[in-house]
Order: sequence, then C-alpha cells, then structure tokens
Amino acid sequence: MRPLLPALGLCAGLYIVAIPFGNLIAAPKATQQVIGLLVGESQWLGEARKLAAKLDHEEGMRVVPMLGVGGVQAFQDMSSLPGIDAALVASDSLAYASEQGLLAGQKDKFSYIAKLAPLNVVIVAKREIATLEGLKGKKIATGPAQSASFATAELLFNALNIDFTRVAKQDEEALDALNSGLADAAVILGTAQSTAVLSDGRFHVLDVQAPPSLSSVYQPAILTARELPGLVTGKQTVETISTSLTLAVHEHVRDAGRNKALKTFTSLVFNLPSPDGGDNLAAAVPGWQRHAEALKVLNQKLATKKQAVTISPTGGKP
Repeated sequence: MRPLLPALGLCAGLYIVAIPFGNLIAAPKATQQVIGLLVGESQWLGEARKLAAKLDHEEGMRVVPMLGVGGVQAFQDMSSLPGIDAALVASDSLAYASEQGLLAGQKDKFSYIAKLAPLNVVIVAKREIATLEGLKGKKIATGPAQSASFATAELLFNALNIDFTRVAKQDEEALDALNSGLADAAVILGTAQSTAVLSDGRFHVLDVQAPPSLSSVYQPAILTARELPGLVTGKQTVETISTSLTLAVHEHVRDAGRNKALKTFTSLVFNLPSPDGGDNLAAAVPGWQRHAEALKVLNQKLATKKQAVTISPTGGKP
C-alpha cells in the first residue's frame, strides 16, 4: 500500500493535515510505531516517499511524510508543532536561521540522524557575468523567503558583500526567470532540475568557493556535464560548494512511545543501503552535531564492520 502523503498548512497558527477520502484507513494498532516526517521543500518529496516505502511495516514502523512550507520554516515547525519527529532539511539552513535570530537560541537543540545526499550550490548566470563579483547589483532568482535556496543565497552573498535584487522564483521557475530575462542569475540547490532550456550558449555556471566565514558550513564540490548537461560540456568542470540534504530532529522531550518510535526509526535508517552505494549515511554534516541515538547506532555498526574485516571466517586473526 502506498504511504499517505498529508499536506501541512500553516495559517495563523492552524495546523492542518489533509488526507484524501480514498485513502482513509483504520487507526494505528497499539503496537504500531509512527514517525511524522516533515519535508521542508517539495523537490525532496521523492526522497521522503522512498524512505517511507523502505521502512513502512519494518518492526511495526509507519512513516508519514508531511509537506512543509519551506526549508527554513521547517526548523520552527520541528520545535513547535505536534506530530513531527524528524525532517528533511538543507543543512546550511540551520546556520541561516540561527544568524537571523529565527531559532530563539535553540540552534543546539537541532541534531541530525544522517546525511542523505549532497546538495550542490549551482549558480547559473548570463554569459557576460564572469564571476560572483559580477553579480553585484544584478537580479538573482533565489526563491521565496522561507525556501532553502533563499537561505543559501543570503548566507553566501552576505559573506561576500554582494548586494543584489531578489527574485522570488525557485527551481524550474528560477531557470525560466533567467531564460526570459526576468533574472540575471539563478541559485539552485541540487541538480535535479533540467537545464536544457538554458543550453543555447547564453548562460554558464559560475565557480563558487566558500568564504572563510562559511568554511564550517559548506564543503567543496565539482560539477560536470553529468550533473548539468548543456551548461557544462565535454570534460569541463566547475568548482562549487555543497550543503547536505539532512535527516534532522529537534531535541525536545518526548513521551515514552514517541521516544521508542524515534529509536526504532533511527536504527532502521542505518540498516538501509547508502543512497549512492557509499558511506553517505555515516558522513558528517558540517556545523551539526549527530543525534545521540544515531551516534550510538552508527558506532555499533562501524565496530561490527571493523570486526568483520579484521577477523577471518574461522575466527582467527588473518
């Protein structure tokens, strides 16, 4: 059975979960463990669906994705709304929300279970804009104020002292704004968007390096034609920075049932194969602390893995 995908609406403090009539089911059994998974941005719904599909019914687990109203708002929602146990957020949004005073001194209350995927920072600009410095005074599509791409742009351009005019377009709409002349550049998180509309030679991808003040927030990354066909060609590479799609939690007090469900959920997450076949789930997230239960599970798995490669099948030392 496909997992339900409720929608989260916020208006004057109202918390609404809408469930289609065709998907109504009986109340959860007493033994069922339910995790409310908030998705900060709609482009990450696919990741939430995959996570729910893999974990549903494992050890009585039920993962219910909920769509939020922005990657920045997700932090406030995690700390204040009932029924949210974890969230998918961009890791650099935590630094932005803290810098803007949006967390009421609760930055240390947020931790992460695992890094799910890198989110490359892609800045596409008109061909005549050669460097980030050339963006001063330009119109840049960075997304709505609560979006993760908006937070990334604000952090980066403020650190570089680049003043610009904000265009509230995100993802595909940001690329359309650039293509139509509404914007001079666009900031995109991740490389899931098709860039075919910009492959006529009028645009290119700018090199990005993290300023020293953000060295603990971002990691270096390389973009190739594989990620951005049409904009990056042949063996060309573009230097950029990367944030992370992060499975995050808020460290508030939970009742025994929800605490048990979160522990089960955390354990199951680390039993999944890493998204890229590597060690993504064990990777550290710059600027964050690992959730205590996740750290415990991870250390146990790493210890088991180490033992497996250092002890022969017969139990003797190799």
